[in-house]
Amino acid sequence: MNELNERIDAVVISGTFTHEDAQDLPFLLECARRYIAVEHRKRERASNRSVEQYAKVRTEHKARLVTKVNAIVAEAAKYLHAEWSRELLGSTFSLGDGTRVAWADATAEQHADRAQMLEGMAAGDLQTASIHRRAIQDLTACKVSTLGDLDVLAAAA
Repeated sequence: MNELNERIDAVVISGTFTHEDAQDLPFLLECARRYIAVEHRKRERASNRSVEQYAKVRTEHKARLVTKVNAIVAEAAKYLHAEWSRELLGSTFSLGDGTRVAWADATAEQHADRAQMLEGMAAGDLQTASIHRRAIQDLTACKVSTLGDLDVLAAAA
């Protein structure tokens, strides 16, 4: 049995087999099964690495965007003329933990919490928009209609 396994492994690794091997259908089926299993594991590992790399890039990208958004908002706040009307002071906003607070009663810390939450969402929206723009570039460059078509092209390569 060990010799058979070694023969099968040799065929799977090399991708070649003898005329005698070609006549043995169960042998060929086992070679094909193992080859498919090996290729599946390779692609799964490659896919996992790709997802990990994408997540790292996405996290770094979002951190840079949050920094930029924070700077833009801080600069805009310097020149903003806000009117603290009864209507505004009577309205409420949500904090990160879901608590609602009236504008009239909110502390500086609560305003900071809300501003940070909104800046993070704005950066997330910018990041998502930039990913969509990149998708458009890739679709146009590859002359395909959908990102799924890119996957088909990659599999064929």
